[in-house]
Amino acid sequence: MAHDIGLALVTAGTVVIVLAALGAVVAPGDVFTRLHFVTPVTSLGGPLVGAGLCVESGQPWVVAEVV
Repeated sequence: MAHDIGLALVTAGTVVIVLAALGAVVAPGDVFTRLHFVTPVTSLGGPLVGAGLCVESGQPWVVAEVV
């Protein structure tokens, strides 16, 4: 069960990161407009991947290191 939850969290975080990267590449405008696509990566993508790694590991020292 923990494996499925961890895999889902890592997958969701990876999807957010990939979609933000694709959005930054195809977005019209200047560099400052495309810079806004970094926000979902830092506020959603990274924490989702980290949470997935913590759930997958389940060991307290690994969780403390990832967090």
